[in-house]
Amino acid sequence: MARHRNVRNLDLDEYMDDYDEEYYDEDEEYLDDESYLYTVQGRDFGLDARDPTDAPVQAKPKPKAQPKAPPKQKQPPNPKPQQQAKQQKQRTGSSSSSGAVAAVASLSLADDEDAFGEGESPFCFRQSVKKVVRKQVDATAEYTQRYRSDASERDNMQLVIVGHVDAGKSTLMGHLLLSLGTVTSREMDKLKRSAADAGKASFAFAWLMDESSDERSRGVTINVAQKTFDTQTKHVTILDAPGHRDFVPNMITGSAQADAAVLVVDAVPGEFETGFHEGGQTKEHTLLIRSLGISQLIVAVNKMDAVNWSEIRYLEIVDQLKPFLIGIGFKSKNVWFCPVSGFTGQNLVQSATDGQAAWYTGLPLVGYIDTLTPQLKSLTDKFRLTVTDVFKSVGSSHLACAGRVLSGSVAVGDTLTVLPSFQAATVKTIAVRGEGVNVGLAGEMPVISLQMSTEDAVSEGSFLCHYGDEPTLVTAFRCRIVLFNITVPVVKGTQVVLHQPHSATPAFISKLVSQVDKATGEVIRKRPRCLTKNTSGVVVITTESPVTLEPFDVSKDLGRVLLRQQGQTIGAGIVTQVKTTIPIKTS
Repeated sequence: MARHRNVRNLDLDEYMDDYDEEYYDEDEEYLDDESYLYTVQGRDFGLDARDPTDAPVQAKPKPKAQPKAPPKQKQPPNPKPQQQAKQQKQRTGSSSSSGAVAAVASLSLADDEDAFGEGESPFCFRQSVKKVVRKQVDATAEYTQRYRSDASERDNMQLVIVGHVDAGKSTLMGHLLLSLGTVTSREMDKLKRSAADAGKASFAFAWLMDESSDERSRGVTINVAQKTFDTQTKHVTILDAPGHRDFVPNMITGSAQADAAVLVVDAVPGEFETGFHEGGQTKEHTLLIRSLGISQLIVAVNKMDAVNWSEIRYLEIVDQLKPFLIGIGFKSKNVWFCPVSGFTGQNLVQSATDGQAAWYTGLPLVGYIDTLTPQLKSLTDKFRLTVTDVFKSVGSSHLACAGRVLSGSVAVGDTLTVLPSFQAATVKTIAVRGEGVNVGLAGEMPVISLQMSTEDAVSEGSFLCHYGDEPTLVTAFRCRIVLFNITVPVVKGTQVVLHQPHSATPAFISKLVSQVDKATGEVIRKRPRCLTKNTSGVVVITTESPVTLEPFDVSKDLGRVLLRQQGQTIGAGIVTQVKTTIPIKTS
């Protein structure tokens, strides 16, 4: 009890008043660069990043003063870095092609060059090239010819499969591919024999998706598997995401590439509850996909054969899931429920309306996939592609990169920049769904072979863009975040891992600007001392290394971030303003 009394009698207000006094200024619209770029070499983010007066941290000894030298006094900032930043601001601002981009590019550097580390330059240098090629492409006409020229007029769509571990995601997708004829009976028989020889006969369909030896031996999905199939109205690329909590970063990468999602839940009593309640991945996965902008969701209630296609059990699951999904932002009209059996194949392609499933009157799973609407991607914006896989092309010496085009288009022969290495590369070939094309379009997942001087410069998580048209590199930015059901409040100095569609970077909360209403965005309180669970606020986030970000109103894909801590997703946010940018020069 004594320990509890000590906590209760702690004067938190008095402590936090001292904590806030030096770094917060109500008269400033934005946080000064020096006030949050106060980290120095060797200092960890978090508690050591606080005001030294708040904790008994021993100060470093001062250097001995020179004889007859006056006492050291606080000097005004060195005007030279300010002048350099001002000149760079003028140069970047004048080259922007739109008002929004110009506003981003005009932000100046921090006045303190030491904030970037001693011996480092506050500039990034891209590799120089003799000739920059960028072909003029009519992307709209190319899209019309590719997807609107035949009678079927199939749309291109990416569909991510999410859900708790052992919910049967891979088995469900494997049986769907077999039912649609994407996989031949001969290939399936070979997998069944291999699975039986390994003592995992029930995993045969899952092995269509889980191709690595590690995944097959462990019986879990680790990497995001990718397969394609066609329906009456769609060219569908399925992304089978891992369900185990240890591989949530891989799940985030796969979900960031998708237009819609299929949430697979286990109908077996006790199994659904394990995934849906605290610690399960059903809730976390749905929160993540909604935070990444996915608004269409098919809930596949799997393993219905194990409960004898019980309508009571199906309705029980629907009654628990539907209010939760609507509560986190899904609209009722964009959520569909479908009972299926991935093992027997019932209600995947043909409706299961006979026998024990006679009570079901809805569409099969493929029917609901046909009702989905692809997200509209801008074909005329700047080219942006996130790299999800890198490998050597068969019969070619060039390096091949697979990923999704977030916006714009790319053509064979174009000169690209690879981030974050800033190496130049030339596009040699482009393939979409296994067919060679001259142009890759927004929303597609092409395989691009690159000719470059250093092949190690590109890897999973890299970013491709046109040479000289790189996105903003940021070390500090303002973000509106929504916190989930966290146990420890977020305060100034809280360490997080900043997840983006293509990378994960250590970062920390360098300022709590305000607490806002989750629905209206109205400011509830300025300069809060902390943000608790299920609240929303505006914060400044500082990253350990430069990241590729743009404000949400400039790029929705590059303007979304996720915050994770100790293996748990604690919140999500959108970038409202980039505060500290790093100029890019040509070496």
